[in-house]
Amino acid sequence: MIHVVSINNQHYYGQQLDEMFRMRHTFYVEGHGWADLTSQDGKETDEFDNEDAVYLLSLDRWGKVAAALRLNPSNRPNLTATRLSHYLDAKPPHSPEIWDMTRWIVAPPYRGEVSPGDLKPGQELGCGLMEFALDRGLTGFSIISETRLISKLDDAGWKYHPLGPPISYENGKGEAQALLLEANPESLIRARQFLELNDPVLFEIKPDAADLIDRDQTSEVESKILMEMERLGKADAVRVVQTLADELAENVEHDPAAAVDAIISFSHRLLADLKKAEVSTISNPPIQSSRASAS
Repeated sequence: MIHVVSINNQHYYGQQLDEMFRMRHTFYVEGHGWADLTSQDGKETDEFDNEDAVYLLSLDRWGKVAAALRLNPSNRPNLTATRLSHYLDAKPPHSPEIWDMTRWIVAPPYRGEVSPGDLKPGQELGCGLMEFALDRGLTGFSIISETRLISKLDDAGWKYHPLGPPISYENGKGEAQALLLEANPESLIRARQFLELNDPVLFEIKPDAADLIDRDQTSEVESKILMEMERLGKADAVRVVQTLADELAENVEHDPAAAVDAIISFSHRLLADLKKAEVSTISNPPIQSSRASAS
């Protein structure tokens, strides 16, 4: 299963993200000796591990990271455009429909052959990548691939376009090339056929509507109605609630979650205020006028 981890749900994946950053340190800093990477406390991160970043994590049966990659929108700061532009012949992709894919990594226990019938996490990750593209309406990914691995894209039947020539790195230790990888329904079909998969592999914990509410806007609406309630008093509470409903109805099409949350929040405040008013009335009964006493 491939888990989609973003700013909206990463609090559920603290342990896995920590494990991924440590894997990146072990692979890139210790294994490849890339000293220019930012690594602290045994974890490799950079400025692109930010709120825009989305991670695809292949988790094994114990919840450990078997493989992972990072995605950033190409119309936002990303690694290829900012630090690896020398691999490109022209300007880097800049579109919300194209995302930059980096930091593809597979855990050591899963880099070799797997048992018959099992799926390699790296291969499953590729299938999840195409599912993610279709879910988000993407058309492609910019990638920097080692030239020796490009044949794996051919094996999967994926189409790609060079963004620049092959370039050697680390004084000839390796060679890599910038590519634009197509993402479309055909790419997903080919990936599933290649891996003999019938079911989706992508899983994402969606945030609750309440998590996306504009709290400032909700508080503003609530405060306005509460002020009116205090001015009118308990006797007009019903009319005040109707006023709240009418006002929220005007905005419900634009932000239904905020409207519902405001109603719930206001209801609690209203009940509390009315309860206080009842206690105050019992403790301090109204004084009858002298005319009423005389009669």
